[in-house]
Amino acid sequence: MSLVPPFDLHNVFVAPWADDFGGTVWVVIMGFLVTLACGLVGNYLILRRMALVGDAIRHSVLPGIAIAFLLSNSRGTTAMFAGALAAGVLGEGFVFGVEAGPETAKLARKNLAANGFPGVKIVRGAVVASGEGEVDFGQRPAFWASALKGRQGWPENAEVIRVPARPVGKLLERFRPSVICCDIEGGELEVLAEPLPGVRLVVVETHPQVYGAEGVKQIAAALAAQGFATAGGAKADTLVFARGPEAATHVGRSASG
Repeated sequence: MSLVPPFDLHNVFVAPWADDFGGTVWVVIMGFLVTLACGLVGNYLILRRMALVGDAIRHSVLPGIAIAFLLSNSRGTTAMFAGALAAGVLGEGFVFGVEAGPETAKLARKNLAANGFPGVKIVRGAVVASGEGEVDFGQRPAFWASALKGRQGWPENAEVIRVPARPVGKLLERFRPSVICCDIEGGELEVLAEPLPGVRLVVVETHPQVYGAEGVKQIAAALAAQGFATAGGAKADTLVFARGPEAATHVGRSASG
C-alpha cells in the first residue's frame, strides 16, 4: 500500500461534504476563525516591527520532515521527529542578527532561547560600511528607532552610547549569508554600497525622511551595479532586491501577480 494515495478529485472535494457534512462545516468554520485571528494579530506584530524569527526557523523544519519521509518511506513519529530536529538545528545555525543596543541584544537572545533557538547568533554592535573599534550610537526609548548619527544629527531623545563597529564586509566574510534583511535607520545608504559577495536577496527598509528620494535612488543604483534587480514583495519604503536565479524567480512572481 502506498503511503501517498493517488489524487482523486471526488475524494478530496466532494466526499467530505457528502459523507460528513456536519464535520466538514465545522472544519471550514474553524479554519475561517483561525485565519481571521491570525490576520488581526499579524497586522499588530508588523506595525510593532516585531520580527517573527522563531516562526521563520520553525518553518525550516518542514524540509527536514519531507526528507525524512522520502528516506524512510514512513510517517512514523521517530522518523518525522528526527527529520524535524535535524532541520531545526541546522536552520538556526544559519541565522544571525546584529543589534547595537545592549539591552535590546540581551532581550533578543533571551527571547530566542525561550522559544527554543539558543543557537541563533546575535552580534552586538552597529553595522557600518567601514571602520574598526567603536562608534557613537543614539539609543532611544523607542528602541526600534535608535540609530547612528545621520545627516540631520542625532535622533530625538537619543542617549549617545559607544558600541562596537561591525563592518559589513567582515560580517559577510564571517557568516557568509545569502539573504540580508536590514532596518538600520539610514545607515543602509553607505552599507549597501559595499560589495555583497554571496548575497542573493536584500530586503531593506529605506528612510527617505533621512536622505530623501535621491538617497533611495542611490541605494538602488549601488545594488544594480552589483547585479541586483528590483524584485516582488516591496511595500511602502521596504524594498526587495534579488540577483541570479533568485532575481528571475522573484521578478516572475511579481509579473504574474
